[in-house]
Amino acid sequence: MVLDTFVYEQHLMLVLGVAIILGYIGGRIFMSYGIPGIIGYMLVGVILGEAVTGFIGNRDINFLTPFVDLALSFIGFGIGVELRIDRLRYLVRDIAYITATHTLFVTVLVGTSIYLFTGDLAISLLLSTIAISTAPAATVKVLWEYNAQGELTTMLYSLVAIYDIVTSLVFALAYPYVESILVGYSEITVILSSTLYHLIGSLIIGLIFGFILDTILGLLHKESDMVWTLALANILITGVAESFGFSTVLIAIIAGFIAVNLKGPEEEEIFQVVKYGVEPILILFFVTMGAHMRFEYFALIGITGILYLIMRSIGKYVGSYIGGYLSGASYNIRRYVGLGLLSQGGLSLALASKVITDFSSISQYASYVASIVFTVILATTFIFEIIGPILVKYIVIWSGESWQDRFY
Repeated sequence: MVLDTFVYEQHLMLVLGVAIILGYIGGRIFMSYGIPGIIGYMLVGVILGEAVTGFIGNRDINFLTPFVDLALSFIGFGIGVELRIDRLRYLVRDIAYITATHTLFVTVLVGTSIYLFTGDLAISLLLSTIAISTAPAATVKVLWEYNAQGELTTMLYSLVAIYDIVTSLVFALAYPYVESILVGYSEITVILSSTLYHLIGSLIIGLIFGFILDTILGLLHKESDMVWTLALANILITGVAESFGFSTVLIAIIAGFIAVNLKGPEEEEIFQVVKYGVEPILILFFVTMGAHMRFEYFALIGITGILYLIMRSIGKYVGSYIGGYLSGASYNIRRYVGLGLLSQGGLSLALASKVITDFSSISQYASYVASIVFTVILATTFIFEIIGPILVKYIVIWSGESWQDRFY
C-alpha cells in the first residue's frame, strides 16, 4: 500500500510537469497564429486525457482539484483588482440594465425553445437557469493575455462576477419547483437557505480577507513581500472556501476589490504582478478542463443540445444589446459585450453535477432528466470554451481596448 502510494505520487508529479510544459508549448503555438493560448492549453488536455492517450486519468483529475481551485482563486482575485470604483461608477446603470435583460432573454429563449421541442418543463427550467452563467476563467485569461483596458473590459469583468451570483440565485429559486416535479416534494427553505449561506458567507469572508490584506500590505515596503503576501492570501482563500463550502471565486473577487480600492492606484502594479506570476497554475487549470472531455458526449448532444447552443448565444447577445441600448451605454458596449459572455465553465458544470447527483437514482424519469441536462452542459461547455475566448480576443481588438505589448 505504501509502495503503491509512493509510485502514484511520482506519477502525479510527472503528470503535473508534463501537463504544464506541454500546455505552455501548445498555448504558445496557438498564440503565434493569433489564437488565444487557452485553446492550446485545453486541446493539450484533450490529447493527454482519456479521450485520446489516457495519460491524465480520472484519478489524476481528482487529485489535481486543489490546483484547479487555486487557479479559480487567482482568477477571482484578478477580477476584483480590475473593479476599481473610479472606473465602475460610470457603468453602474449599464451593468444593472444589461444584467436584467441578459438574464431575461437567456432564460426565456433557452427555456421556451427547449420546452417546445421536448415538452419537458424540468429539463427546460434546469437548462435555462444554468445558461445564465459565464465562465470567468476563460474570459479573464484572454483579457489578461491581450492586456485589455477600457470600459468594455471593465464591463466584462463586472458581468462575469455578477452572473455567478445571479445564476446561483435563479437556480435556487427554480430548483425546488423542478424537485417537486421529479420527486413529488421540495424543501424550498432548505435550498434557499443553503444558497444564501453560500453567497452571504462568501461575501463576509471576502470582506474580511480584503481588509486584512489592506492592513498587512500597509506594513510592507518591498514589492517582493507584497507579491508573496498576495499569493499566500489566495492559497488561504482556497483552503477556507473549500473547507466551509463557500465560493472560492466570489471570496477572491471581494478580497481583490476591497484591497485594490483601499490601497489606491499607486499600488495597482503590485496586484497586477500576481496575474502573470501564476501562469503555470492557470495552464494546469485549462489542461485539466480539456482532460475532462470525451468525444462520445458530442454524439449524445442531440437537438436539445443544439437548441441550447443557439438560443443561449442569441439570448446573451440580444439581451446584452437591448440592455445596453436601454441604459444609453456606449457603442462598444452595446455591440460587443454580449459576444464576450459566451464562455461556460465551472459553475455550470457544478450545477449540472448537482442535478445528476440528486436525481439520477430517484426514478427512471428523474434519471432521464438528469442525464439529459448533464450531457448537454458537459458537451456544450467544451464548445463554448473554444468559441468564447476567440470572440473575447476579437472584441477587445475591434473595440480598440487591446494593449498587447508583445506579439506571439
